[in-house]
Parts: sequence; structure tokens; C-alpha cells
Amino acid sequence: MSGTPGLGKTTTANLLASRIDAVAIPHDNIRSLLLNSGVSFAEAGMMAYDLNWVFAENAIRQGLSVIVDAPCLYPQILDYGHALAWAHGYKYYYVELHADPGNLAMLDNRLHARVGPLRAQRTAADDVPRDASPLLTSLFLMHQRLRRMY
Repeated sequence: MSGTPGLGKTTTANLLASRIDAVAIPHDNIRSLLLNSGVSFAEAGMMAYDLNWVFAENAIRQGLSVIVDAPCLYPQILDYGHALAWAHGYKYYYVELHADPGNLAMLDNRLHARVGPLRAQRTAADDVPRDASPLLTSLFLMHQRLRRMY
């Protein structure tokens, strides 16, 4: 389950998991737990993906279906998920949620409305998570300014 922050990946993953008797693995919760434990933002992201796969494989070994609820920012994540499913004889489905480019205000409203956002989550479309590194924050702000100029 993949997509832009705030689109409803977790809500969709949890609803789907309850309908198909699957386990939903929440990347944001895992990453936030690592951040709360003092792991850096960049390391927490990589470690959270590794833990996603540990939990997914454990569930698969128990005969359960799995939904990994994560942004899937890197092609290797999709490749690893596919390889894990194939290795255990599971079918692999990739679901990516998309925002309507003409209605980004709706996405921003959803992000602002998050109740008790996790440390790994954005709270606005034009913001980065609070634990993002100064370099990432600077790059993001520069990108936002360039988008407004052109």
C-alpha cells in the first residue's frame, strides 16, 4: 500500500486487512517508535523498512496475508516485497493511492486534521516531518520556492 502522505494509506490498509483477514504493517508507527528511541531520521527510515520485511515474513510464515502500509519511496522496496511474496508462494499486489492534482487543498486539510500525528508524519503538504534533518528541510523548502517561481 503506497502513496503520498495524508491520502489514507493506513485507513485503507486497515479496512482492507479486516476484510481479507490480513495483517497491516504500519511503517509510520515503526519509524516513529525508532525516532522516539533516539534513532536519527535517516536511519529510522531505513531501519523501519527493514523491520517491515521482518514483520511481513514472520506473518507469512504463519500463513497470514500481509499489507505493508508504507510510502514505498524506493524501487528496491517494491522489488523486495515481490521477491518475498514469490519466495513463499504468495501473490503480490501493489496498490498506490494518488491525489487529485487539482485538489491538493483536500490533501493539506487531511494532513492538518491528523489527530496526534506520529513523529514520522507530515502535518501539512508544504512541511516535512518534525524530525527531518536540517539538510532535508532546506532541500524541501528550496524545492517549494522553485515550484512557486515556475
